[in-house]
Amino acid sequence: MGKYDSTKTRVIPLFDYISSDKQKLNRMLSLINPEVKVDSSIISTAYGKNEKAIPPSPSLLKWCIRNFRSLNQKRNELSKEKSPETYKQREDLFSGNLDTINDAIKKIDENPKAQKKWYIFEGYTHPDIFIETNDCLLIGEAKRTENKITDETEWLKPRDQLIRHIDALIDNNNSTKNIFSFYLIDRKMESEYNMNRYKDYNYYEKSLPHRDKKEIEKIYQTYIGYTCWDTLEKVFGIDFPDTI
Repeated sequence: MGKYDSTKTRVIPLFDYISSDKQKLNRMLSLINPEVKVDSSIISTAYGKNEKAIPPSPSLLKWCIRNFRSLNQKRNELSKEKSPETYKQREDLFSGNLDTINDAIKKIDENPKAQKKWYIFEGYTHPDIFIETNDCLLIGEAKRTENKITDETEWLKPRDQLIRHIDALIDNNNSTKNIFSFYLIDRKMESEYNMNRYKDYNYYEKSLPHRDKKEIEKIYQTYIGYTCWDTLEKVFGIDFPDTI
């Protein structure tokens, strides 16, 4: 990202402007999807240096253990010198050692929010934009000069970034609030990103191998669309900086 960092040149100026103003938020949402409107007050907004950290789905973590052959096992080589113990335990797992598999599942059950352990194959996820109101949660990803939508992790492919956010959220959210997901992108990258992918149920299935059809449908229905930075700049009269 460098000097064109989308967080610093786009997200922070936009959401510093919107702040807790529900009217401004609804104006932005109308550009993404005219059918979506927030009726209740904004409780909190997380972005920039204060991005929301969401633990991975425990069901995904356990799926990774039980389906270790689906993981990118070449990644383990990077831990060989840095953490020999982690390397050894993962090699035992990848060999199909039942004691190691059972131990990993037990550890996840005991502490599903653990980080950087040998049995953890997906870390916390950090959406660029997280907004909570009294009746909904809005999750947004911002892209500017990135040459592609992030659609994989170190250990899993495919594993779409936006879908991953929602997957993690529904396992770590005890409320019944509606969840909406969206993108803010640069118009020049519109065709490159192929945003129609988020209208394809099969695309969600591929990123959610641990979910049943009902759960996948729930995550699929969260997506409300996208809008472009130049539209936001014009509508709100914000002079976005070109570089940091």
